Amino acid sequence: MRELRTLSADGFSVIEALAATALLVIALSPVYSMLQQLSDAATRSMHLTDAAHQYRLICALIKTGDNPPENLNGWQVSIERSSNPTIDRSIVDGYLGADFFSVTQVSYQISLEKDNFRYNNQLSELELTPIYETPEDAIFSRF
Repeated sequence: MRELRTLSADGFSVIEALAATALLVIALSPVYSMLQQLSDAATRSMHLTDAAHQYRLICALIKTGDNPPENLNGWQVSIERSSNPTIDRSIVDGYLGADFFSVTQVSYQISLEKDNFRYNNQLSELELTPIYETPEDAIFSRF
């Protein structure tokens, strides 16, 4: 016990120095926790901003008819496509050209994942499919 009680050069004992260090660690622990939470929030915010940008890029690719890659700028992309049955003809009756197209609502469930961060969103649009092969078929179908 005599060795632990020896004084250091500035007059504090080793035990007092250890106690002061322990108190300092205890006092700074909440500060470290707050800094860690702030860092995590900044990372989530950065991922959310980047994911929203990637989502808009994927939507643009889908709307132009292109297939987005499975890995886009470091994000794992998964897309599930579903289409609702053809919209009831009575809804579109009376609109110019409505009898020449089949209208279907298509939904894309888009999921992006990167560094344990996941972003999900859905894109819905109407898909028009011509009923007739050529304009001539459409015209002569009325006769």
